[in-house]
Amino acid sequence: MTYTVTKSFASTLIFGSFLLSHGAFAAEEAKTAVEQGKELAVNLCQACHHFEGTEQAGTVAPPLVAMKARFPERQKLYEIIYDPHVATKSHTMMPPFGRNGLVDDNQIQLIIDFLYTL
Repeated sequence: MTYTVTKSFASTLIFGSFLLSHGAFAAEEAKTAVEQGKELAVNLCQACHHFEGTEQAGTVAPPLVAMKARFPERQKLYEIIYDPHVATKSHTMMPPFGRNGLVDDNQIQLIIDFLYTL
């Protein structure tokens, strides 16, 4: 009888932990691309750039406003985020987020999704 209870208890623990981890994963997936991009932008961009929806106003770099109008071609904005030293000017203070491996291609696309809402 003890064996059955222990086995049942172990099964419940394993299944329960699966549900919890699956639930956390599902919650992360539930964030839209724009929400994920905003989270990345807040962590990476707001120290230097000002943009709406953040508490900190970066004053070192240009404000991030009217981004879709300013950069109608996503590829240009992608190149700036990936490596601004090549895409804009070699002496820029902006870090090459993609080239340095700080973000991957998908994360850059998420950031652009968010920036296009500004």
